[in-house]
Amino acid sequence: MKPRPHVLGLTPYKLSDNSIPDGQRPLILSQNESMFGCSPVVNEAIAQAGADLPFYPDKDNRKLRQAIAHTMQLEPDKLIFGLGSTDLIVQLCMLYLEPGRTAVASEYGYIYFRKAVGMAGGEMILAAQPDLTAKSVDNILAAVRPDTMLVFIDNPGNPTGNFLPRSEIIRLRDSLPEDVLLVLDEAYAEFVDLDQYEPCFDLVERGNVVVLRTFSKVYGLAGMRVGWGYFPTEIIDYMGRIRPAQNITTLAATAAAAAVRDQEQVYDVREKTAVIRTNFANQLSDLGLHPLPSCTNFMLCRFDSAEDTTSALNYLRANGIVIRPVDVYGLTDHLRITMGTAEQMDRVAQALGDWKAQS
Repeated sequence: MKPRPHVLGLTPYKLSDNSIPDGQRPLILSQNESMFGCSPVVNEAIAQAGADLPFYPDKDNRKLRQAIAHTMQLEPDKLIFGLGSTDLIVQLCMLYLEPGRTAVASEYGYIYFRKAVGMAGGEMILAAQPDLTAKSVDNILAAVRPDTMLVFIDNPGNPTGNFLPRSEIIRLRDSLPEDVLLVLDEAYAEFVDLDQYEPCFDLVERGNVVVLRTFSKVYGLAGMRVGWGYFPTEIIDYMGRIRPAQNITTLAATAAAAAVRDQEQVYDVREKTAVIRTNFANQLSDLGLHPLPSCTNFMLCRFDSAEDTTSALNYLRANGIVIRPVDVYGLTDHLRITMGTAEQMDRVAQALGDWKAQS
């Protein structure tokens, strides 16, 4: 049996190749996971949840819903949960896209947007993003067509590491047609200094805005796969018609609820990451490399040539260090590096220094 025609044109989503030579001490810095782990209270909460495992998860995720609503000062009934925020991205595409409908994202926006759009049979239109700077609202608006249903903004952006200020997000929403849904993927928002990044949850009240977050990054729960979104009431009704039932496990919901209550851990991880990121950027610059400014837990670094990029990537892998190529964006002279601990980043800098010395 053949699947729907558009599915045959898709290629499997390519995750990071984390293989290293046998005998090497692995350091995986390719998936933007938190190297600081999760809050200590998470393990305590998981241990106490063991008695609930014989039973199906709470279909309404009430404890997690209340924990997020209380911490973020949001309306609990407007929260939707998914198997990571990518799950919610797919559901939104399934809800609004089909052959003959389009979505818009920036050319250096999160690559999974393209995958999800393709899965639904829609067409992705990429707006120019000159010089890897923050996304251009004007270019995004110029890319919108009469058949456009969704506009995706990853903010801060992956792999660029920069972000659009709230004022530009508002300008974008105010300039979009009323029947176009703006999807703000804020997976890395917690890493930005609080005096720089203004949350956009209140824009949901205006309608046709969805804000997505995840527990996979600053909260250190990538293995639990919990994402959540803040949705307008009307879209919640639509999502309920297609969303899988009980898609968050009991342990995952318990872990996430405990993690979001510990905002001191979030603050600590954000502050440590900022210091490490600055120091590592200086180390790269001292080596003659070209790190881009970042406000996230990763950094995009430009090399002098595509050949140098491949050479450095292979040298690091041979020494047990895995970072992420970004040639899928056409950025063959760049590599993306997750921020680990200070000691881990010193190891990366030392390895790159050794590569420079022998190249």
